[in-house]
Amino acid sequence: MDEKKFMTLVRSQVSNLSKKDIIRFAGVSLIRSLPFLAIKNNFDYWKKEDMQTYLGAVFYGMDIILDVAADEGYTSGATDYTSDVVAIAFTSHLADGSAAAYEGDTANKAAGFVLLAAARAIATSYTTPLDAAIDTAGAAYVAADAAFEFLAYSHIRFNLMETTRARYTTTMNTRRFEEILLGDAKNLRKGRPFTHTDAKIYGPIRDNFREALEAEGCAYWWRLYEQLFSGSFIPDLKALKLRMSAPFEIRTSGAAATARWLEKEEKRTASN
Repeated sequence: MDEKKFMTLVRSQVSNLSKKDIIRFAGVSLIRSLPFLAIKNNFDYWKKEDMQTYLGAVFYGMDIILDVAADEGYTSGATDYTSDVVAIAFTSHLADGSAAAYEGDTANKAAGFVLLAAARAIATSYTTPLDAAIDTAGAAYVAADAAFEFLAYSHIRFNLMETTRARYTTTMNTRRFEEILLGDAKNLRKGRPFTHTDAKIYGPIRDNFREALEAEGCAYWWRLYEQLFSGSFIPDLKALKLRMSAPFEIRTSGAAATARWLEKEEKRTASN
């Protein structure tokens, strides 16, 4: 299925959802796409001086959507800043890597479309959410397709890992990712919990994402990522409130600096 057909199908599946569930769908689509940022086990397609800012904006964008979907009202005035930074990151990514992105460097292309997914997911918080959510899913789909194309060219194959219920034998690929996103929409329509909630489904992509984050001092964000998966994408509201309360000057210092602040605050509040 090509991108256009996929987005048409997504529209038919989510058009009748409530506004809250449309935003939840956009959020989960973004979260599912994030491992495609690090197909090559790093974030080296970004300039070193920009990397922490871009990563921080992507994760804060994720938290904004989690907050809006949970209707907790923690979202601060930094939403505009975050939206702008993600947009700048996407534009800069195209400017810095456009030739590579469209001449065979599909790992670079995958990362670019994750940024687009983040930008459109954030947009669901301040504009009509339906079109933005469909765009988010479409960008996630393109990111996945580019990522799996890169893996195919690299002669890397991997299987879905064993879960507590059954062993999957199908190979994770664009079609499987597409089915998972459409399954998310179906679960929302049926009022059921999300399925495929083990990050191991990504095989080595999961490990690359984890290692890339850890190398940049962002192990905190990897732990959060796994917790979101295992919790069916329902955030711990106390932890979300703390993340949303991070001072603007901390948030704008980048992902690693924000992680250090959060870890200190978690220890401080736990000791009180």
